[in-house]
Amino acid sequence: MKTKKNIVKITGGGSGIGKALALEYASLGNIVCISGRTIDKLRQVKDEAKAFGNNIHIFQEDVTNLEQVKNVYQEISNSIGTPDIIYLNAGHSIHSPIHQFDVNHYRELMEINYMGVVNGLSCYLPEMIKAKSGHILITGSVAGYRGLPTATAYCATKAALNNLTEGLAAEARKYHIKIQLICPGFIKTPMTDKNKFPMPFLTSPQDIANYIIKKSQTNSFEIVYPRLFGFIMKFFRILPNCIVQYLNFLMLKK
Repeated sequence: MKTKKNIVKITGGGSGIGKALALEYASLGNIVCISGRTIDKLRQVKDEAKAFGNNIHIFQEDVTNLEQVKNVYQEISNSIGTPDIIYLNAGHSIHSPIHQFDVNHYRELMEINYMGVVNGLSCYLPEMIKAKSGHILITGSVAGYRGLPTATAYCATKAALNNLTEGLAAEARKYHIKIQLICPGFIKTPMTDKNKFPMPFLTSPQDIANYIIKKSQTNSFEIVYPRLFGFIMKFFRILPNCIVQYLNFLMLKK
């Protein structure tokens, strides 16, 4: 796959989709900056990429800490250069059935999944607007299409991200900034390994990373993978609420 050599910044780069993206971009000769809360995971990714050259740089970053996000942004800009492509990908999931309703779970996921993206946008967007160029990809989810039982805390944050990205992408066009929304289905990652239920169309981080990089070079707004599962979830989204509620009830009875 041919692609222009870029400086690529990826949050949540220590595992899952972020790790797969980092390794793929590095293999293509790009300069890759990955960040995450666990430095050991980032070091492991850097070690795995040594075969491609020393083109992965690691930064410890908690996306919920705005000052830390700003500091990492400045460090990358000053020591490496302004990123050409930014993946706001860091995320987390917590099982949230109604009988274990916990406000702290909802607050935690909103801080990581939603405000973590907002914190990143607050650093990168002003510079992109000034430069009238830039490319941001935000990891939402097909789980943001509908509220799913026992996953309400997670779905709510992804629905918020999906809506945020839709609105920003329209405004960003007049500044020649491309914003794309990534909506994965079930991807085999440490986060989904905790799930106790069947996960249809489960796919690998490597497969979705290759697909994302390919689609990132197009003008598509939404990058959905696996595509068939995305189609099914989009159909689920347009069904009348009475049907959706009944299907959810049947699913819970199993």
